[in-house]
Amino acid sequence: MEKITYEIIKEDVRLSFEEYIDEHGYSVDQATANVIEEFWRNVNKNQFIRYSYFIRLGIESLQRKEIADFLHKRLSNVKVRALVIRDKEIKLLKEDIEIYKRYEKAKNYKIINAGDSERINYLLNLKHLL
Repeated sequence: MEKITYEIIKEDVRLSFEEYIDEHGYSVDQATANVIEEFWRNVNKNQFIRYSYFIRLGIESLQRKEIADFLHKRLSNVKVRALVIRDKEIKLLKEDIEIYKRYEKAKNYKIINAGDSERINYLLNLKHLL
């Protein structure tokens, strides 16, 4: 099995957003939910991988001037959470957290009420099946 690196996560999210939004016409919140659904096993492996997916989803979302409410909420304290994560690629995650925070601070986006996020919560709590 291939090791999940920060660059792989970055590419997975970018390509998935292009496919879901640009090719299939999904909204940002739908694309975000689909990425989490598609990669739930990876997202649940450890905190570094989880927050790497979240921050990349956040950056891709804010670049499109929208973000799903469930993701925005999870990223509200990402800097604090990143302090306790130990991984050799943590520098890359911290750099992207700063990029996300700059986009967020600009307030040039809408928070989309995704409504039913029960499925997302369910997928993010499936650790026991890994």
